[in-house]
Amino acid sequence: KINGTENCSEDYAGQKNWRIENVALKEGENTFEFWGEDGAGNKTSPQTFNVTVDFASPALTDKQSLPEYIAKNETKIASFTFEDSYGIENIVCTATLNGNPVTEGFTYQAPIMPALTAEGTISITADSTDKNGQWVFHIKAIDCAGRESSEITLSTFVDSEIPSSL
Repeated sequence: KINGTENCSEDYAGQKNWRIENVALKEGENTFEFWGEDGAGNKTSPQTFNVTVDFASPALTDKQSLPEYIAKNETKIASFTFEDSYGIENIVCTATLNGNPVTEGFTYQAPIMPALTAEGTISITADSTDKNGQWVFHIKAIDCAGRESSEITLSTFVDSEIPSSL
């Protein structure tokens, strides 16, 4: 039975392996129950196990964005909320500076992963001590089933240099 409904009535006599195909599982927890029955109708005790099915991608929402420019002595924080019914496995944040990949030099804070939390907040800090230029951040959440949220892209220009005199 799957979720209380008989799904298999075929004879698997003598076989150790069997399968059920084309079963419509529901979102969330699904309960499988199985037992053996001999030719005389004697049944073993039922065994059960649960499988959680996750069809939905996680949600990632821009809560506070970065301004168009970050000037000398400024610090700005972008924050996002993430949510998934069954847990987030990872938050991925990549950055480019003037179109080139950046692996360090920006601050990115997220909960320790894999925390398997269903919701939370992440933040990116950009300030005038970062290298000058056009910064672009790409952020996405990945849930425990491997599904990805839509990507959020943020862009800001760090300009900590005082203009030269005319």
